[in-house]
Amino acid sequence: MSLKRFFSTAATLILSGSFAIAQNQGFLRGNVSDGEVGGPMIGATVVLTNDPGVGVVTDFDGNYSLPLPPGTYSVRISFISFQTMTFPDVVIKDGEVTKIDAVLKSAIDELQVVEITETVRRNSETGVLLEMKNASNVVDGLSSQSIRKVGDSDLSGAIRRVTGVTVQAGKYVYVRGLGDRYSKTTLNGMSIPGLDPDVNAVQIDIFPTAVLENVAVYKTFTPNLYGDFTGGLVDIITKDFPEEKETQISLGLGFVPGQTFNDEFVLYDRGKLDWLGFDDGTRELPINAAVRIPDETTLSQSVEQITRAFSPNLAVTKRTAFLNTSLSARHGNQINKENGKTFGYNFVVNYNNNNNYYDSFQSNVFLKDNNRDNNNLLPQEFRAGVLATNAVQWSALASGAYKTQKSALGAMILRSQVGETNASKRISRDVEQTGATLVEDILTYTQRELTTLIVDYKTRVNKLQIDLANALSLSRVYDPDFRTTSISITTGAPTLITGDGAGINRFWRDLNEVNENFAADFTYNLKPLTKIRFGGNALMKWRQFETFAYSHDRRNRQNVDGNPDWFLQPENVWTADERSGTFTIGNFEPANSFDARQNVFAAYAMAEHKLYFDRLKAIYGLRMEAASMFYTGQDNIGAIIFDDQQTLDEVNFLPSANLVYALTEKINLRGSFSQTIARPSFKEKSIAQIFDPITKRTFVGNLDLNQTEINNYDFRFEWYVTPRELISVAAFYKQFDGHIELVAFEAAPDNFKPRNSGDATVLGVEFEIRKQLGFVVDGRSPLLNRLFLGGNVTIVQSQVDLKSVNTGNAGQTEFDLRTNNLRAGETLNQFRDMAGQSPYSINANLAYEILEKQLSVAVAYNVQGEQLTFIASGRNPDVYTVPFHSIDFNTFVSFGEGYRSRVSLSVQNILDEDRTLIYRSFGTDDEVFQSFKPGTTISAKYAYTF
Repeated sequence: MSLKRFFSTAATLILSGSFAIAQNQGFLRGNVSDGEVGGPMIGATVVLTNDPGVGVVTDFDGNYSLPLPPGTYSVRISFISFQTMTFPDVVIKDGEVTKIDAVLKSAIDELQVVEITETVRRNSETGVLLEMKNASNVVDGLSSQSIRKVGDSDLSGAIRRVTGVTVQAGKYVYVRGLGDRYSKTTLNGMSIPGLDPDVNAVQIDIFPTAVLENVAVYKTFTPNLYGDFTGGLVDIITKDFPEEKETQISLGLGFVPGQTFNDEFVLYDRGKLDWLGFDDGTRELPINAAVRIPDETTLSQSVEQITRAFSPNLAVTKRTAFLNTSLSARHGNQINKENGKTFGYNFVVNYNNNNNYYDSFQSNVFLKDNNRDNNNLLPQEFRAGVLATNAVQWSALASGAYKTQKSALGAMILRSQVGETNASKRISRDVEQTGATLVEDILTYTQRELTTLIVDYKTRVNKLQIDLANALSLSRVYDPDFRTTSISITTGAPTLITGDGAGINRFWRDLNEVNENFAADFTYNLKPLTKIRFGGNALMKWRQFETFAYSHDRRNRQNVDGNPDWFLQPENVWTADERSGTFTIGNFEPANSFDARQNVFAAYAMAEHKLYFDRLKAIYGLRMEAASMFYTGQDNIGAIIFDDQQTLDEVNFLPSANLVYALTEKINLRGSFSQTIARPSFKEKSIAQIFDPITKRTFVGNLDLNQTEINNYDFRFEWYVTPRELISVAAFYKQFDGHIELVAFEAAPDNFKPRNSGDATVLGVEFEIRKQLGFVVDGRSPLLNRLFLGGNVTIVQSQVDLKSVNTGNAGQTEFDLRTNNLRAGETLNQFRDMAGQSPYSINANLAYEILEKQLSVAVAYNVQGEQLTFIASGRNPDVYTVPFHSIDFNTFVSFGEGYRSRVSLSVQNILDEDRTLIYRSFGTDDEVFQSFKPGTTISAKYAYTF
């Protein structure tokens, strides 16, 4: 039996089961959309022209499925008061699916010619542009068709082509240059946490493009959306079920020059389950966290027992880095029953194992001189060396839906797991205080888990449509046994002198969070051009965070070995008899742990109707959100204790008004005003102190932090030149009251704390073009007609009033603080840029495609302008993120019978750019705050569909 036949037979037996397509029968399937107001056309009829008794009606999503014997038919699609469409010569083949999608226009003007040039489902470029055109909001979108055309394997690469969207750290979406705080990500309209619960956005690289229907980026607020976004709300829509049975498997390999097969790759000691993204228990805390460790001077035998319980491995280990690897498999189908009942399902599994090696990782500290006549930045500490990471990430998604002509019930479960190992070997030199030089071995492992179950139900009662949904999410971030060994070599010989900053430290962190989100939406059509929507939403979160820190020390700190593994060897562990050796220090510190919970209850009402000969559409309404946060925790000495203390109690009324004027059938003018908010996170609104051993920087919570209130003004001109082409120009203005920024401590530049930064504004413009190059000559498409250009530019000017920012120092404003630290000849403006706000972003892509031959070649360019990242405080200079110019290349070609085989090739970061943050101060050169080189990744993938 051939390999091809083996896979096909196995898939049929295991995945298809009793759902195999019946013999001597094919299917006519597709989607019908409303060409006037957008969205699905519910209840449209699809019948045979010559036999109207054979037909079906479309369901809640505008989908239909009509089983037919093989043959050639004429098909008619119709709906009351809409133009009827007829499709002659539709060929149905045995065991195959023929697809016909349609957009129905109003029958008011019967002289209009209806022309369908391609599919218009939401997963097509035409369908997404149609939804953008008819949307109530300013919205941009991305279809699975356009994702497939460029060849991206996951959403993090694909979404960078959306206007005003940038991706940070390869996984977090920023919209219009605004930071994570002002962007929100939802899954099928429901709020879920990401793999990092401290980040507002969901980690989007967990979504393989194979499961996506489309992605919508809402840039203006309407009351049916969550009120805690400002830059944009990214809604990821997964596929309900496919039009036909399909199974696909794929294998990908990636190579990074200078990193892959590098035998200097350093790593944490591996657990047996690291390849699955799980710690196997070898890194668990080896003692009871409640146990009090006695001082070694007590000569207690338990000191030795406790010390020997800890893993003795403290040094980085070396191995050869293998190729980056990816595996994926998916299967989906729909089964049609009698009386218009349909069942469909999707299964997707995705696995990635990536290695990164940075041989010149830097993390430095610079301060301004106390002498204001000296403009130079003074080095405080240099940290440089190698950093290696191994990241294992897998996700599994299963979804299913059952539909009748009156209702639909769907369920989706997503499981995502990430295990990331980091190892660093570096030299750390303290220039200012101790003059010491340290050799440091740093070992970290982070395990992130997310499980989400979404259940939704839709039904229609006369003119009332009811949509109910519930999302339950469980997330965990587990950091077991972070190990940092710092050995002083200041005098040449290795020592453990604490005065030099030497020491052996390790800690455990565990964060668990439960999210429950319920939504109820009701839509009532008063008449064809008037719609009322109302509903409610409940979002409840519970978080538990705890940290346990320990250290190892020796009485004689000078007679030590330079190998970190030496300290906990059996013969070097402290004993009561010898009264020498390595012993353990540390007990539970309450300031490093907390419990918190949050409740957000919302209700809304909005109306949508057309005016002025149906050219003007007005959408307006009000959303009420009542939010409360509660905190349990204390400081280390017990002077401050909170027991489920309420830290936030806000009721916000968020109005919204949107106007859409159809200047012509292809041109829209949009105007919008809305009020939104941004709430502090659990970590920010706490008294916790969270240390990062890689950067040696500490995050300090702020219980006095308040929410941010924002006024949003938007205007957009959009011209839908053809069903696949768009030109748009937009302008936006935002006013922030209480913008939250991260500020370094004046006396401790490695400590950062969030604070409200008074009044701030953002003014920006956006330009987008989606253009098919070339033209048709004598009915034929020349070469250029297969070339597609997509590009967008966002330019933003932001400012914060320094005189409105209270630093917390006896009423001192940021303007006063900066004035006191001006250099000679330096002047101070009353306004500065907002932290986290990029002044511009550019996304451009050029693709050449031959769809009938399943071939595509694409080049993408992305850059985000230099942005203020950390705010100056006293002698601390401002820190900026340097622009990262990214050029990526993607191509794929399908071949074989039915184009079932596909080979893809991609090259990422062709320019081999650095990721760099810099210190910037008046009258002197920039200095490196942090820098590393991610390298150029060359990847190849093979996929087979059957």
